[in-house]
Amino acid sequence: MPWSAKEIAERVLRELRGTAVITLGPGLPARIADLLDASQPPMIFCENGVLGAGPKPSAGKGDPDVTDATGAPITLRPGGAYLDAVESFSLIRGGHVDVCVLTADQVDQDGNLAGGPPAQGGAPGGGGAADLAAGARRLIVAMEHSDGAGRSRLLDRCTSPLIAAEAVGTVVTNLGVFKVAGGAFLCVEIAPGTRWEDVVSSTAGTLLGPPELGPEVLAEPSAPSQGEDDEEGGLVAESDWEEGSDQPKEGLGTS
Repeated sequence: MPWSAKEIAERVLRELRGTAVITLGPGLPARIADLLDASQPPMIFCENGVLGAGPKPSAGKGDPDVTDATGAPITLRPGGAYLDAVESFSLIRGGHVDVCVLTADQVDQDGNLAGGPPAQGGAPGGGGAADLAAGARRLIVAMEHSDGAGRSRLLDRCTSPLIAAEAVGTVVTNLGVFKVAGGAFLCVEIAPGTRWEDVVSSTAGTLLGPPELGPEVLAEPSAPSQGEDDEEGGLVAESDWEEGSDQPKEGLGTS
C-alpha cells in the first residue's frame, strides 16, 4: 500500500545518511526533524537564522522567539547557534547546505520545481525556497504523487510557475522513490504493496525502471530492509547510485 506521510519522511531520512547540514521546508519535510537523533548529524538549518534546530517542542513548552522560517516553534540542539540574515543567506548562497528537502506542487522530468502552497499565514511565492533550491548541493522533494483532484504531480513539463530550474535530484512520494535522470523519472524503489501499473498510471512524465525492476519485482513489489545491503535483483535507494551516473555502485543490482 502507498506510504503514509510519516513513512515518506522516514524514507527521505534514509537519503540523508552521511549528511552534515540539511534544511527542511514546511509541511511534510518538517516531519523529518522529529525523527532525528538530536545527538547525531545531520544538523538542521533554518533560513531565518537557526543552525542546529531540534524537534518541535511539546505543547505549551515552546519559546515564541525560537521558530523556523514559517514561524512554527522549534527547539535548539546543544551546540546550536543563531545567525543574522547576512550570515544565514551567505551560508545558503555559498553552497554550505548539503541537502534541502522541500514539498512541491509539481516536479517535471528535467528536474524543474514548481511551487508548493505558502506557509500558514504567509504570502504566496517561493520565498527562501528559491534560494535554498538553487544553493543546496542536493535537492530532494517529498510530496504526494497526485494532487487532491487525482492529477499527477510528476510531469513531463511543469505548468505552474517555477521555483527552481533543473534542481531536483530525487523525488520521494507515497508511491516510491524517483531519480531525475536523462529527462525522465527513474524509479529506484516502490512502496511495499504498490503495483507497478499504479505507479505508471499515476505518473504523467516519462517513467523508467532500472534493470533491477524485472518481472518478478513488478509482480511482487517490495522495498529493501533499512540497514541491509540490497540483494541481487532488489531495488536500490537513490543514495546507492553513483554520483552523476545512471548505474548503481559496484556490487549493487544485476548489471
